[in-house]
Amino acid sequence: MLTTNATENKGAADKGATDKGTGENKSMVSEKPSAAEGHWFWKYVYENRKVYYQVIMASVLINIFALVSSLYIMTVYDRVIPNNAIASLITLTIIVVIVMGFDFTLKILRGLFVDHASSQIDRRVSADLFHKISSHSVKISKQATGAVANTVRDFELLKEVIGSASFTVFADLPFVFLFIVVLFYIGGPVAVVPALIVPIVIIFGLILQPLMRRLSEMSAAQGKSKQGVMVELLSMLETVKTIRGISIIRNRWYQGVINQGTSQRRSRFTTQLATHFTQLGQQASQVGIVVWGVFLIASGDLTMGQLIACVILSGRTLAPLGQITGLLGRFNQAVTAYKGLSEVMNTITEEEAQAEQVKREKLDGNISFKGVSLMYEGRNEPTLKECNFNIKPGERVAVLGRIGSGKSTMLGLISGIQQATTGAVMLDNTDIRNMRHEDIRKNVGIVLQNPMLFSGTVRENLLMGNPDASDEDLLKAAEMSGASAFIGMLPNGFDFVLSERGQELSAGMRQSIAIARAMIGNPSIYLMDEPTSSMDSNTEVALVRQLDQATKGKTTIFVTHRGPLVNIADRIMVVEAGQIVIDGPRDAVLNKLKEAASKAAQSSGANNE
Repeated sequence: MLTTNATENKGAADKGATDKGTGENKSMVSEKPSAAEGHWFWKYVYENRKVYYQVIMASVLINIFALVSSLYIMTVYDRVIPNNAIASLITLTIIVVIVMGFDFTLKILRGLFVDHASSQIDRRVSADLFHKISSHSVKISKQATGAVANTVRDFELLKEVIGSASFTVFADLPFVFLFIVVLFYIGGPVAVVPALIVPIVIIFGLILQPLMRRLSEMSAAQGKSKQGVMVELLSMLETVKTIRGISIIRNRWYQGVINQGTSQRRSRFTTQLATHFTQLGQQASQVGIVVWGVFLIASGDLTMGQLIACVILSGRTLAPLGQITGLLGRFNQAVTAYKGLSEVMNTITEEEAQAEQVKREKLDGNISFKGVSLMYEGRNEPTLKECNFNIKPGERVAVLGRIGSGKSTMLGLISGIQQATTGAVMLDNTDIRNMRHEDIRKNVGIVLQNPMLFSGTVRENLLMGNPDASDEDLLKAAEMSGASAFIGMLPNGFDFVLSERGQELSAGMRQSIAIARAMIGNPSIYLMDEPTSSMDSNTEVALVRQLDQATKGKTTIFVTHRGPLVNIADRIMVVEAGQIVIDGPRDAVLNKLKEAASKAAQSSGANNE
């Protein structure tokens, strides 16, 4: 049962997450993101230029066909009716019906062309967007989770605009001038009316555009802030409830709702103002043509058919402007979304930043700190100060120290999660800054004090970093970490589905799964931050016994304050205020600590006397 399920899950993972898959997923994932080459968005538009050429050609024919109905009516009024030419009427009607059929077909095809191009862009941009975020570039990592999530949602808005049929309105815009030319040809001077109104409508829209853009950007920023509040609440709900902070968070949420609502209301009003003004322009154009046309008919310079044709063409002339005005709100939202996406898409990925880095697929496990200091942003004092040490391959080191002394920071530097402010962290005599992150992670198995589990099966969580691991590796790691003891008791065992963060499991169980997950890849270096802090004493003793066997020959660093883990270490380092104050063989360091504790106790007793 285990073998079958593992194979199935592994296969599913391969199809959806690696370039070994087939079909659509393969095309998305296997393609190397190349957003850095040229502009990230327009590059993809250019790739689909043939489709957009088809859209333009379809738009040309559609707008030419739009002239047919007005010319048909003009001919019927001026030629057919006066001459009672029924045969001509039938012929013209058949031609018009055929043209209408072609027009209908072209509009359908144009919509399909836009949908196809949008789908292609969606696939490519989505792949790059996921890659940018998952590569954890510096800019992205500094953004609030809610803001990044909102940026991802914004892509859906941008995709909707470029992929909707309304996008084709922009393709119709240049033909406004074609209709004005035809109006001059048919109606002569009456064409002056729409020729004057069109620029007035355009200028009015341009005047309102900066305000609409500003309101859209304001609404988007407020939306990100509001969403950030909700994400923060959900991520720390228990803490917020415990400290009775719900009211403060609620007020922040309500204020965000009010602010965004105000901006959206102003934006809608401005959009409606532009839309109504365009409609007013359409009506004024038609009225102006009718009034002027009546005088021209009276003077014999215009026929009734020509007047009706001009009225129809006038409406068609301003129609694209009216449609675009109605889209301005969504268009500005799309522009704002585009800017937010650009911030993410223009960040440098790990692959791009480390294109020339040293390739080290297999490490021996030698670790050196050479004058390493690290100062967090906003701190006055460095967390680590001029640390120097060397850990030989296969050596097991226990790192002791008070909370906040810099122990966990050391592990972050070795794993590449953090970078030293000064000095160099060396792995196998290579500066970690010159190594590919992929190689570091392949060779370093890390267990955090508060491990994160993901929604999905226990098996998927165990195989997260090594989806190609065999069932044998899975079982061995679970046995070594003690996870097999409780996994066997879960419904469906390894296929038990966990919710977000693995809330069904105790903290100790989550630590066991995290330890197993770190072991599956058989790395040459283990970094464990308080791996037994949430376990009871019996479970801890059993786990330490297993770790003693599993870590032999592996460079291992335990950040711990618990005796059982210290007992399997070869060496102890004591960190105090960011500096290594004691470093030596386990027994020697333990004796020093006992002597120091004894002297402190004696001194305290003497003072009390």
